[in-house]
Amino acid sequence: MHRKQAPLRSVQSILVVGHNSPILESVTAVLNGRGYRARIAVDPVRASHPLGELPPNLIVADLDNGGVELVQSILSTGDSWVPLIGLTGGSDSIIGLETVALVTKPFGYRRFLAVIEEWLAS
Repeated sequence: MHRKQAPLRSVQSILVVGHNSPILESVTAVLNGRGYRARIAVDPVRASHPLGELPPNLIVADLDNGGVELVQSILSTGDSWVPLIGLTGGSDSIIGLETVALVTKPFGYRRFLAVIEEWLAS
């Protein structure tokens, strides 16, 4: 008896952006563990290169410690709009940055993944 295989779903690509920090590695590991293709970018050159080739489905950015400027630089080089989910410790520097969602640090990964999955499903 042969089992019918489930259709392959396309893997969602997520760019994780911010200055080099343990939170980036942790977030990337969690996303990859859930079957997403997540990659880290810690500077505008490395981050904008993937945007030119194959835009990610979503950007997750640590907006603290200069992360806002990094995100603005990355988004200014891309030709297409990519939704942005910001991770923040409550910084006022995010004013003027267009995000589809904000996740306040510290956060639990269930809540974080729920935000990711809700946005990607829409």
